[in-house]
Amino acid sequence: MNRRMLLNTILLGLFLFLFGFKLFPRPWHQIAGVLVLLPVLIHAINNRRWFSALKRGRWNRKRRLWTTANLALLVGVLFTVFTGFLCSDYMTTSYGSTLPYNAHLISRLHKLFAKILLLLIAGHVFFHWKAFSSWIRHGLKR
Repeated sequence: MNRRMLLNTILLGLFLFLFGFKLFPRPWHQIAGVLVLLPVLIHAINNRRWFSALKRGRWNRKRRLWTTANLALLVGVLFTVFTGFLCSDYMTTSYGSTLPYNAHLISRLHKLFAKILLLLIAGHVFFHWKAFSSWIRHGLKR
């Protein structure tokens, strides 16, 4: 299993773990939510050529769709992690009612962003299905 396939597997596993948060203790969800940033950052660095290629080439319908979906996924991850941090137990126990925002509203936003993120991740996997299926086939043969 190469590093990229391992990283993608870890990312997918972490996100699946995070989406099943009711099955695990809340602190595990919060720790995994922060930890997911590292593999997301590594994934973005590994695919940095995609970012630099945005300035080149022709922008047909398919490319606009893929680019919009990928950028929305990146923004979705950041918003979900940020709102998750704001409504975490650490923030509410440390600062309590002195928070300058409504933690319940932020929690609802976090859940909304997580649902949108699930759709974006499914779209990302769908757009890159050829690569994923190739990694699975070749990974299982080794």
